[in-house]
Amino acid sequence: MPSKHELASLRTLNWMHLRDRHFILSEDDPGPEIYDYLVKHLGDLGHHPSIARLRVGRDNLMHLVAMGQGLTLVHEAAGAARFPGVIYRQIKDEILPFCAIWSSKNDNPALRRLLSLARTMSRSLLPSVLLCLGLPIYGFVG
Repeated sequence: MPSKHELASLRTLNWMHLRDRHFILSEDDPGPEIYDYLVKHLGDLGHHPSIARLRVGRDNLMHLVAMGQGLTLVHEAAGAARFPGVIYRQIKDEILPFCAIWSSKNDNPALRRLLSLARTMSRSLLPSVLLCLGLPIYGFVG
């Protein structure tokens, strides 16, 4: 969000804070998935969220956010990229889903470290995700 946005003083946000806000997204990936995600969380009977899809890349999109053209969603790793006039705020208790595909023939050391990290993180997150879904928790083998 723009650093001077009225919600900037809050450390975390919830979906009600964002209900009547205007969002801007790239038409490029992951824009379409984020569009669906926003509609799922902000849409309601008789209420459709205000979302503009633009033909811009991530850097230009973030500059438009800084100019006050709208808010956008990014994953936590994208928050490492700093843009003048843009601040990042977490949506409380929200985890943006993602997936990855790799070839078993790819023996890249960086890939092995990434997969190891993903396994470790999934083990620590899985019980809380299952609890949120109301599912029984059994032993997890990764």
